[in-house]
Amino acid sequence: MTTNAPLSILFAASAALCACVVATGCEDPKATTTAAADSADVAPTDAAKDTSADTATTGADAATPQDLAQAPEVDMGLECKEIQPCLAKCLADKDFGACWTTCGKDGTSATKTKVGTIGTCAQKYCYGKAPGSARFGCLASKCFESLAACGEWSGSGSCSQSAGCVARCTFGDDACRLACLPKVSSAEVGKFGALTTCGAEKCYSLATSDEVAACIVTQCGTELGACKGEGWNCTQLATCHAKCPPPTGDKPNSCQQICTIFAVADAVDKEKALVDCKSQCNGVLDKTKCIADTCKDKRVACFVDDGTENCNMIFKCINESCKGIGGDAGCIAKCVNKGNAQAKEGWVYYEGCMTLTLESDQAKLAKCSFPYNLSTCINSINGFCSGQHDGCFKPQ
Repeated sequence: MTTNAPLSILFAASAALCACVVATGCEDPKATTTAAADSADVAPTDAAKDTSADTATTGADAATPQDLAQAPEVDMGLECKEIQPCLAKCLADKDFGACWTTCGKDGTSATKTKVGTIGTCAQKYCYGKAPGSARFGCLASKCFESLAACGEWSGSGSCSQSAGCVARCTFGDDACRLACLPKVSSAEVGKFGALTTCGAEKCYSLATSDEVAACIVTQCGTELGACKGEGWNCTQLATCHAKCPPPTGDKPNSCQQICTIFAVADAVDKEKALVDCKSQCNGVLDKTKCIADTCKDKRVACFVDDGTENCNMIFKCINESCKGIGGDAGCIAKCVNKGNAQAKEGWVYYEGCMTLTLESDQAKLAKCSFPYNLSTCINSINGFCSGQHDGCFKPQ
């Protein structure tokens, strides 16, 4: 398995969520000062520069009220969910208040009302939280309903699924983190927020991912236990691991470590046994056949042969019911559970490869994005996952 980015990224703040606290829920003196400065810096029109000259001028040269008036503010009429890409950039902005205000100006009156509701909630519950991940956790647990109303979220995922989603985001990718929050159900988001807040307040300042992980286990045991629930089985663990990006020098990621924390010990053992068995087929001419022949028992032990559907049927279910790859996590899990062991395994690794591919520069150039389904650039992206595709849809 690969080793990935600091576990602390699980507790990194979402740009949009931090921004709304400062700009609409908290009295930000910097934002007020900036607004006043902007007002004072408006350049006078040519007609207003020389008052005496204007007073003496008559006829066609006289300045009219229309000449002196400032252009009206343009309302672009964006819905609240449409300004979220703008909000996602605000964490990097030194003045959150000004950034949030700039994004909000493009919204409809309904959008401005929703933004104000988030701010009121943030001021009531989260004003005392430190900016960053602790405040994000507070907002997630205390203000999720108003955030969901803005983004039109309706997820059914668990706390641990959302934590695993955030774990895949590279450091500084606030849009990625924001995209994970809508996938959690309203019943689970309080647990997610509590774990995020605890990790931020007690462990975020530690130097390495190992230290952070140990801290979470020892200092946030109650919150971790509530989020973990019964713990992941082997299929769920493999699903999480398959979506973990490989480590790179400039973007470390401890996604693998986070996945393991949320799994039960039996699942960890079964997945390791399957991975070790597969590694014995490295270098074999027909690796796929080697794995099918020698690792069948370990595959069944991990993925459980309790369903009847093949990979094509799983894909159809996910497209029709869950909006495709990257759609609702709870919905996708139900579709996958309908498959037999071979189909589950094939789908898990195909979906993992496609998820990583959709987050790549190549996908962005091809204008491919989530949710990924039969109507979105399948031919241009599938080639990057040809091996996983054949393993899922053309099993031996």
